[in-house]
Amino acid sequence: MVEIWTPDKIGIALDVDGTLVDTNFECYKRVSEAWKRKYGQNFPLTYEQFNSFRPWVARAEDYFSFSKIMIDNNFVLPENAKELNEEYLKNPEISELKQLFYASREMKMLEDKEGWIKENKVYEGVPEMMKSLEQTGWDVFIITSKNRKAVEEILSYYGLDSGISKIYDKDDGKRPEQFRKASEERGIKIRNLIPYDDLLKQLLIARELGMTPVAAPQGYGIIEEIEAHGFLIAWPNEFIRTVERILASREA
Repeated sequence: MVEIWTPDKIGIALDVDGTLVDTNFECYKRVSEAWKRKYGQNFPLTYEQFNSFRPWVARAEDYFSFSKIMIDNNFVLPENAKELNEEYLKNPEISELKQLFYASREMKMLEDKEGWIKENKVYEGVPEMMKSLEQTGWDVFIITSKNRKAVEEILSYYGLDSGISKIYDKDDGKRPEQFRKASEERGIKIRNLIPYDDLLKQLLIARELGMTPVAAPQGYGIIEEIEAHGFLIAWPNEFIRTVERILASREA
């Protein structure tokens, strides 16, 4: 059901990976396990090498394509890695590795749920931010490329879920579709949705749709690129004050 439009209703669209939670170590573990199952040998990249291409990862398969690019280039990420990625993604092995990645995650969650959750670390200041958001009267929801079940498990374990009204996950489409669906369902005008995200790509999408996104510097984005595009930047303990300034500037 679509809610009745409320002119002043504000929606806060929170990303998860790189914004609320550092999920990259968990991904590294699942990639390593998938690689071992596929090739019968240990994953050859260190966590630091794996972390180096995180700003350009949008899907699970990107972990494997960028990994293969590094391996093929003497364990150095070439300058044209983003362009090469499109070619490497055509390798049929990537699709198989992706399936093994998700199978490994499902197995870990089934056999060691708490161990899996602890591989995902909440960023400093996020618990306090989430608690304070509950007092604002804003509609706070999740926009994520992860699956809903995984997000629910993580948020619930760390006590971050009490103020969340809904989770829009990958089944709701990509970012543009997620934002539009949230706007329609929640009765909030697009311009009154304020996303909090760490990646330049997602920030640009939000801006192009007419929103005023806020960048999360604690995540995987390249801060110099984000600054160059003129986005507001706020650590978790600064986020609410930043949103208040955005709203105040509209009334001036």
